Amino acid sequence: QVLGDYDGKVRVVYRFFPLSIHKNAKISGQGAYAAYKMGKFEEMKDLLYENQPSWEGLNDPRQTFIAYAKDLGLDTGKFEALMESNEAKKAVDSGEKEAVGLGLNSTPTFFLGNKQILPSDESQFKKLIDEELNK
Repeated sequence: QVLGDYDGKVRVVYRFFPLSIHKNAKISGQGAYAAYKMGKFEEMKDLLYENQPSWEGLNDPRQTFIAYAKDLGLDTGKFEALMESNEAKKAVDSGEKEAVGLGLNSTPTFFLGNKQILPSDESQFKKLIDEELNK
């Protein structure tokens, strides 16, 4: 919602930060990475967040993620290979190391420029963005 009010002046950059308290965090990150490589990150991200309660406790959610890929019109064989690839594992591990190096311990975490922000609601989020844009 906030992005729509800024017409390209603000962008969101997603980073992988698989929290250890979520047993399927790494593989979901790898699924998101595979979708990114196939041009459907936004759509997969939305499916993962919207449906998290249905897959977060599974012993192995891979087939669920492959079904999401199919729903998005992706080649499921290519998706599965990418999700299981060393490339995907390295991307997720790299994001995790970066987050830990920044001292982060939760998601979502927001930065505006290089400064971490903790907006309590949408209006405060917009206020902080406006202040940054008006510098």
